[in-house]
Amino acid sequence: MGNQLAPIINQKFLEIYSPKALKIQCRNIKSVEAAIDHGGDRIVTLTKEYSVEKVEALLKLQLIELNDILDLKRPLSELAIDTIAEELVANYGNMTMADIYLVFRRAKLGHYGELYESINVPKVMRWFEAYFGERCEACAARSIKEASSYRSPSKRMSDNTDRDRKAYKEASLRYRLEKLGKELKNK
Repeated sequence: MGNQLAPIINQKFLEIYSPKALKIQCRNIKSVEAAIDHGGDRIVTLTKEYSVEKVEALLKLQLIELNDILDLKRPLSELAIDTIAEELVANYGNMTMADIYLVFRRAKLGHYGELYESINVPKVMRWFEAYFGERCEACAARSIKEASSYRSPSKRMSDNTDRDRKAYKEASLRYRLEKLGKELKNK
C-alpha cells in the first residue's frame, strides 16, 4: 500500500509532512497547547493547496507507521486505513499535522487506553474525538485568558460616576439642611 501512495505525493509535500519529517518537527510536542503553538497548516488548507487525495495519502502513511509500531495481532486493514484517512479529512479539517502527530504519539504511548492487541476505525476515531474536545477546551481557555488581559484592573467609569453621584447627593443634602437650619434660626 505504501508504494501505491508514492506517486500521489510530491517531493516537497513529503519533505514537510512525511512521518519522519513530522517526527523531527514535532518531537517536542507533548501537549495540546504545544500543538496549538506549533501552528502549521490546517488539514482543510492542505487539501486546498495539495488536494484531498494527497492529504489522505499522507494520513495513510501516518496510519501505516502507527500500525507497524504498535505491532498488533489485528492491525488496521487497508480498507480501515482508507476509511480513517477519509473521515479525518472530512471531520477534522481544522486540525493541523501537529495535532495528528500528537494523537498518534499519544496512542503509541497508551494515552487512550489499552489496545488489547487490536485497533479499528471506531477506536481511532474516538481518539480524535477526545483530542478535538480537549483542543477546543484549550483554545477556549486561551481565548478567555487573552480577553481578560485586555481588561483594566481599575474600576469602571460607571463605578466612579455612581460614587460621585452619591457624594453629590450627600453634599447637596448637607447644604440644604444647613440652609434650612439657618433659616429656622433667623426666624
